[in-house]
Amino acid sequence: MLPHTVTKDFLRLATNYKKENKVSPYYKRRALGEKGLGRLSFQRLGKYVIVTTIARTNRLKMTEDDYQSFLVNGNNCIEITMNWDGFSDEANITDVYATVVEERKDAPLQYGTTIKIQGIRNNNFWHLNDEKRHRLHEEILALINPFAPEQVGDTFNLLLNVNGENFRIDSIEEKILEKLCDVSAHIKFRKGTTKIINSKGEEEDIETRNITIDAYFKDRYIQQLRKNYLEKCNKDKFELIEESFTPSSYYHRTVKANLRNAEEWSQKFQIDIDNVQEINGTPAVDFEFDCNLYIVDKANANRSDISQNILKENIFIQTNFKKIGDLWDQISGVYMYRDKFRILPYGKSDWLGLTRRSQKGKATILKQGNVCGYVHLFGQECEHIREQTNRQGILEDEYGSNFLMLLDRVVIGQLFRWDTSLRGLFITPKPKPNHFYASPGDNFIFKKIVQAKEVYEKQDKALTSTIHSAEADTNSLKQSSFFDTESLEKQVIALASSAKSFQEASLALQKDYQQKLSLANAKLSEYNDIIPLLGQSIIVETTTHELSRIYSKLSDASFRLEKLTKNQIVDRSDLLPVFLTIKTQISELNLQLNHILPTQRYKLKDTKNIDIISFLKDNYVISGAIGKRLHDNGISCKITGKTFIIKASMGNLIVVFDNLIINSEYWLKKSLSPLKEITMDCDNGTIIFWDSGPGISKDIENSLFEPFQSLKENGRGLGLYIVQELLALYNYSIELLPERNIYGNRYKFAIHFFEE
Repeated sequence: MLPHTVTKDFLRLATNYKKENKVSPYYKRRALGEKGLGRLSFQRLGKYVIVTTIARTNRLKMTEDDYQSFLVNGNNCIEITMNWDGFSDEANITDVYATVVEERKDAPLQYGTTIKIQGIRNNNFWHLNDEKRHRLHEEILALINPFAPEQVGDTFNLLLNVNGENFRIDSIEEKILEKLCDVSAHIKFRKGTTKIINSKGEEEDIETRNITIDAYFKDRYIQQLRKNYLEKCNKDKFELIEESFTPSSYYHRTVKANLRNAEEWSQKFQIDIDNVQEINGTPAVDFEFDCNLYIVDKANANRSDISQNILKENIFIQTNFKKIGDLWDQISGVYMYRDKFRILPYGKSDWLGLTRRSQKGKATILKQGNVCGYVHLFGQECEHIREQTNRQGILEDEYGSNFLMLLDRVVIGQLFRWDTSLRGLFITPKPKPNHFYASPGDNFIFKKIVQAKEVYEKQDKALTSTIHSAEADTNSLKQSSFFDTESLEKQVIALASSAKSFQEASLALQKDYQQKLSLANAKLSEYNDIIPLLGQSIIVETTTHELSRIYSKLSDASFRLEKLTKNQIVDRSDLLPVFLTIKTQISELNLQLNHILPTQRYKLKDTKNIDIISFLKDNYVISGAIGKRLHDNGISCKITGKTFIIKASMGNLIVVFDNLIINSEYWLKKSLSPLKEITMDCDNGTIIFWDSGPGISKDIENSLFEPFQSLKENGRGLGLYIVQELLALYNYSIELLPERNIYGNRYKFAIHFFEE
């Protein structure tokens, strides 16, 4: 420090120094701390403080006083002494003085600043035991980024020596983590530029903020999922007869986006753009960072085959960690660092909501305790990312909120979708034509093993063999000169025994089939009742908002009417708007009730012939309850093509199309595109359904009709599953067509009916 820095800033509290000097003058390190009170911590450690500072004048901007001291007077060293002894709680801080001495020191000079604290308070603490050593590691050494070990040329390192005992920072070698983990993710968020054509038709460079997420799923992880899946299928009596699964196609997943463009938050990461904080109409993302995550499936991490795999790769593991899972227990957590220094409290706590996601959705590797890694903020480029004054987290202003949401919803959200999409390939096989069963995407084809059938076939073979043996013996007897009654008796007993075993196996097989048929029929009956009710609950949920709005307007009209009638003289012109409101809302209420009335349980089994185009126009163009809502939200619904007649329950059909329409409405409302349109084209017993929104994410396109597959905020993922099952009640079906839209996503559904 120079003399003016010492007197004007260091020895004064709450100055603007760090606001005016945001980075250090030479090394360009980010200056932290805004209150200017940190130096008071000296007195918490000891009674006497001696600060010695020797500046490299060629690296600093000097004032006139600095020139006088350094060049004219020949001083090159400043020593500051402070005596906190006797400073009581009742005393004023202005009563504490510091002595500043400017002097000349002869070479060799040790440039920099040295702080000596003497008269140590709580001296007993520094007589270390195992517990205190652990605390030093946890509370002091853990403040330095272990993923950035000390290297030659480092300009800032932490060396700790207590009573002759050295403490070192435990560095974590990322090459080893990359080998040990089952999944790794590497995220870069950088400033860039792209060219656009402006309103004048000229080429112009605009600034971008680009995120790249690369995830690497190890072969052993995918093979373990496959192995577990096939073992479970085998246990459930499915026999694998064909496999087309190629693990290598899932090794690397990547996505890139420019998050300066609000629409990319929505289109690529399914985040409502209303939740993205903006400054001057642009997302507040003026920062840069890296993030590296290493993830282990701890449920399988201690398996011997994985350990052998690691040994083959010549990976050294510290001897005190006998198992990979034990090692991960020690280093798990996602820490945050600004340059080399940790930002508290991020680390062991589940601040990224991993547990919340894993509990809400399907099984996933992304669980608290499975993940270790760090977020590295680049100091100078991240001045907008500020810490709270209590040093306990990022300040959640526009920049801080976007930054934390980016980590949570963009980074972790995308990894979660990729992992659940991979695991979605390994779910219970579904029936296919020709009595086969298949996994999603038809990667695994099975046939069902029936145990009773195996016994029957075995006994059938045994009986056939016995009969053949008896026939041979009988032929021998016929050619023999004497009649062997004992041999004949043995043949009869053997035949009777085999016949009895065969009969028992036949009856067992018949009983097994009957039980399974009865159970299937019972489940089907239950299922046929429950699925429509699940669908009805979703429709009622969406209608509730409309009913709440109607109630609010009727309540307001009632209050106004009550207020008017309290007057002795009421002007007719005052009453008319109230009556008009009541009449309009009753009409709206009638519209909503008429829409959900056919979905009542007692009406769901009433099937009748339905003209499909009339049905769609009555419910989803402007005259219907849903159609009116679409119109109010600026969404048009087009019905085209030739009509046909289907036989179904009106209520179930409403549930089917309401679910499809509600999905489209949700994503169209989030889309920034001016075109908001739903189209249903009818012809020859099929309806092709699509909208102008982003389409179906590639992450779930192969498991779209499975339950709990959703990318909506707070979505349950049951809508399309219910649609598929309701259609199946009438032997109708729905499929996602392979055609892709401008976003590269599949987006058209084909609903197949049997035309009468």
